[in-house]
Amino acid sequence: MKSKIVLCILMIFMLFTMSSCKVKNYSRMEEVYYNAILSKSSLSATKAYYVLVYRTGCAVCEVVEPYACEYANIVKKYPAIDKIYVLNKSDKKNNGGIAAGSGATTNTAVGATNYTQIKLATAPVLLKIKSGRVVAMYDTKTKILEELNSLLSKYE
Repeated sequence: MKSKIVLCILMIFMLFTMSSCKVKNYSRMEEVYYNAILSKSSLSATKAYYVLVYRTGCAVCEVVEPYACEYANIVKKYPAIDKIYVLNKSDKKNNGGIAAGSGATTNTAVGATNYTQIKLATAPVLLKIKSGRVVAMYDTKTKILEELNSLLSKYE
């Protein structure tokens, strides 16, 4: 009887632990700072990864969030696939340099090989990075959701 109770408590604890490991919002995703945005691929020169740039309080960022989190959970299951990181554009201390100048309306990132070349006027923006270079930029809600849904559809 005692061993059944212990086993039951252990199972409940395991279920709780497993469910709490799920990525449910940006704060649970792995973060990257502006000055390290291009250096995550140092482990594998051929592997790509994504960086989702968001802003605190941004309505469109909140629409994109569940899709990014769902993909982050898939990455946990399949570590060999392209990872996703987040960068909070509202964090001026660590990421202030990513903001385009005052009055700027366009995003500049594709082809960047130095982090200082990445300047974003809007959020959210999804960047695809490979071999220390930004190879793709998705800077509208529609484009971001299309890319994330494309990634998600491969693992459903």
